[in-house]
Amino acid sequence: MEKKPRAESIMLKRDEAHDHLMENDVADDNIADARHDEVVMYLRELIGGVNSMQRAMREFNTLLDKHFKMSFHMEVVSEKLSGKIDRILESVTGEGVVENSGGSAIASTSRKANTLTHPALIQLRDALQELDIPEDKPSRKFHNAFVKKYNELLLYFQKHNTSKVTNNPEYKTLYEFVKNQKTNIRNYKLNNEGPFAKEPRYMKFLKYLGVEYVK
Repeated sequence: MEKKPRAESIMLKRDEAHDHLMENDVADDNIADARHDEVVMYLRELIGGVNSMQRAMREFNTLLDKHFKMSFHMEVVSEKLSGKIDRILESVTGEGVVENSGGSAIASTSRKANTLTHPALIQLRDALQELDIPEDKPSRKFHNAFVKKYNELLLYFQKHNTSKVTNNPEYKTLYEFVKNQKTNIRNYKLNNEGPFAKEPRYMKFLKYLGVEYVK
């Protein structure tokens, strides 16, 4: 005959089973708590990233706003400076023509260039007027002649949307100017000779309008 289990054994096994279940419950709770902590940490990191992105966007918008305001301010200053230069030139002589030691006249053409309306061409005109006038006589003579004819070329470009000047009586001198500048560019690039060898800064103004030497 099989022996019946004692009551003590039954109670012991029941207690062991209960303890085992309790340990499993605790383990499950620990796992759940760990996962909950991970989720909370992930959400906090995500929220922190979103907040950082929002701060970065606000800073970017602030910088962009400052950039636009600064650009607008510079345009206003440039226009005022250009107007002052023209008024100074006109105040020197009643006719608006200034004769310097080189004997060149540029103010009358400068005044005509004020009829420019295209923003990019206006910027080129103003930038050219802000160049320092050379001290030596040959360079100063070239500078004054260049400014005078370049302003004419700006007006031509605004009207015809090209720097390819036609060789007709109306634009004959302007046609010769563009032709001579291409020669100057060629001499500079091939032999480092001519007026641009000493003052290459003028070439960029020609390049902006498409005046270049092509082999």
